[in-house]
Amino acid sequence: MRILVTGGAGFIASAIARAYLDLGHEVTILDDLSHGKRERVPAGARFLHMELLDPELEQVFAESAFDLVNHHAAHVSVRESVLDPEQDARVNVLGSLNIFRLAAAHRVPRVIYAASVAGYGEPQELPVTTEHPLRPMSPYGISKAAAEQYGFFYAQTAGLRFIALRYANVYGPNAEVEGEAGVVTIFVNKLSQGQAPTIFGDGEQTRDFVNVQDVVRANVLALEYQGSECFNISTCTEITVNQLFALMKELSGFPDEALYAPELPGEIRRIYLDNSKAKRLLGWHPTVALREGLAQVVQLAPKPIQSSH
Repeated sequence: MRILVTGGAGFIASAIARAYLDLGHEVTILDDLSHGKRERVPAGARFLHMELLDPELEQVFAESAFDLVNHHAAHVSVRESVLDPEQDARVNVLGSLNIFRLAAAHRVPRVIYAASVAGYGEPQELPVTTEHPLRPMSPYGISKAAAEQYGFFYAQTAGLRFIALRYANVYGPNAEVEGEAGVVTIFVNKLSQGQAPTIFGDGEQTRDFVNVQDVVRANVLALEYQGSECFNISTCTEITVNQLFALMKELSGFPDEALYAPELPGEIRRIYLDNSKAKRLLGWHPTVALREGLAQVVQLAPKPIQSSH
């Protein structure tokens, strides 16, 4: 297949692009490098240094005859979205809308969209199923949920097959600090410098951490799915930030305790996602246990992990 991967110089999408290339697909990567890194772009992919709203994208779609668009390009920082919601919406809503519009206009059969746990907001019940209402608590969550709805609009009106993969907190080696599992990267960066990380609030807030390898597999399996649907890509396992730190402390041999600071506004207290629909319809299930995945993150940390003493 001829596949366009937007955001393909980023942590998650570059790994997906690499997997698609390994399967023999022809991959084009679009990234404005505002957050992505050119060196992440895998060998063998065509690279376009462009924004999502670049007028020349019309010509790219006209000439390329893509079979599928995998749309990961996004403004990913919750904190930055609070400070500048207009820029967040420009990229995540208007940029996504442009990609979906072009895909529909140029008869691209399918779009896979990287949706987000942030769209759910504070859950009414746990684990969160895909039927749970979308009540985001941040501009980032609002923009990601809005873009998803635009995708389903084109599925209904233009015959586009639209697959939304609602990621839990994706982590892995060399992930960005700004991402939704940025806490893992922040912790490992601090530990690798022999410094105690800071936990905001009491540390009893919970998250669902899914390994990037499992996310890549979901994007590979989604290539074969013929319908329009949303899926939770998660472990369906709830872990507190305190438990996360304790595990990383043990794996790294770090001797000190974490520091604590007042909680941040707009933080979700508890969340983990039901992944049964992805298991049933995609044949997907998580394979990387958190301990195993974190051990790899610690092992591949930028510097040897050492004590502050």
